[in-house]
Amino acid sequence: MVSSTKNLAFTSDFKIMLQIIFWNGLGMFYVEFLVPYIATTILLISGFYLGLIVAVQIAGYLISSLIAGFLTDKSSKTQLILIGSFGRGISYLIFYLAIIIRSYFLIALSTFILGMGAGFFWVPFNTMIAEKSSPDSRSHAYGRRSSALGYGIMAGSTVGFLIFLKTNNIGMSPLIIYSPLILFTAANFFAGFQFLYKVDENMKYLPHSSPSSSASSLPPSLTPSDSTINSLELVEKEQWSTGLKIGLIILFLVLILESINSSIARPFVQVYFLKNLSSDPNTVLLLYVPAGIIQMLLASKIGNLADRFHPALSITISSVMGALITYFLVNTSSLWLVAVLWTLDNTIVSLGFLAIQNLLSRSTLNFRGKIFGSQETITNLGGIVGPLIGGYAWDNLGMKAPFYLSVIIEFSLIPFYLLAVRFLLPNLLEKTTKEKLADNSEFVSFHTGEPIDS
Repeated sequence: MVSSTKNLAFTSDFKIMLQIIFWNGLGMFYVEFLVPYIATTILLISGFYLGLIVAVQIAGYLISSLIAGFLTDKSSKTQLILIGSFGRGISYLIFYLAIIIRSYFLIALSTFILGMGAGFFWVPFNTMIAEKSSPDSRSHAYGRRSSALGYGIMAGSTVGFLIFLKTNNIGMSPLIIYSPLILFTAANFFAGFQFLYKVDENMKYLPHSSPSSSASSLPPSLTPSDSTINSLELVEKEQWSTGLKIGLIILFLVLILESINSSIARPFVQVYFLKNLSSDPNTVLLLYVPAGIIQMLLASKIGNLADRFHPALSITISSVMGALITYFLVNTSSLWLVAVLWTLDNTIVSLGFLAIQNLLSRSTLNFRGKIFGSQETITNLGGIVGPLIGGYAWDNLGMKAPFYLSVIIEFSLIPFYLLAVRFLLPNLLEKTTKEKLADNSEFVSFHTGEPIDS
């Protein structure tokens, strides 16, 4: 089914997708905070073994992303999302048990399953967002996804951390302290079934369509049958230019290094706060959690900016500011300043991320599952290495070493990002209205990206 939209940037069921993802987000930040907290304060493991837990999760994400990338283009996306939702729910349940019996092995197992579920969830979900949104508002669409997720995270964090703070302070049983994990398990099961039964994966946004448009308004080679575009026929006709291939290769190589870089320091942020700013986990919660929630709530607005800015500008701002903020973050002792810097870091970095998502989603029309699956796979390859490097630097070079290393790498990657954008932008198969006007093309072919004379 093709959604006929003239002034709207999204299909009619796009809002339903965002409403459902609220339930998936309930436990995300809660678990992200608890894993290093439990590992370092209860199990008392070293930095290397903390990094290993993170690496195991990324390994699961890598494996499932690779599989999901191929399945997304050939099978039901909503069924894959159901599998991903159930995987996340099961991982929460195992993590709960791991806390109760104090098992490092079960924590590692739960994070591995969490990673497996993430791949089966996000690859088809990101593909559906591209299919259900206008290229002119693609970054905004991904921003709305993050905002909807942010509302779920905010609600889940409020419940989870309120119970944690109240019950932990009076020394109640871990069965009660960490009971929100049971609630978040049920929420993910519920969300998976909601996707399966309420979202129409066959409804897609069709550029240049209107309520009065029909199949005849498309080029003859792309005239759909029964209001459905024959995806198999399009796969045979879609061709990638040399510039597009070079741009994707460069971008994917940079994303591997970026993933290593971002995961060098991130697993140790909470631990750094605990050891250098405050030993009170309640205080660290107030520093750490709001930043991610604020970033996600603002993601829709940031997505609007990413749609207006040149991708090279968005990525440069994100990289430069992210590196500078990371440096200042570990060179201040003010709790309030750290909270502000951490919030800015999370928010500004998302500008570059949304710009990259936009470019990848428009590099193809029929292989988006493989593109997003490849993105997740290769970045997770880097993400396995990053925590291990960070853990080694933490144990042997000092607690600031992972953060300084991250700053150096971030600055070094900027020229390569810009080179990738230089190759990609003129060769994208799906172009925005502004790009079409710049190319003096009235219509851009779905299968080659070349102008079609009308």
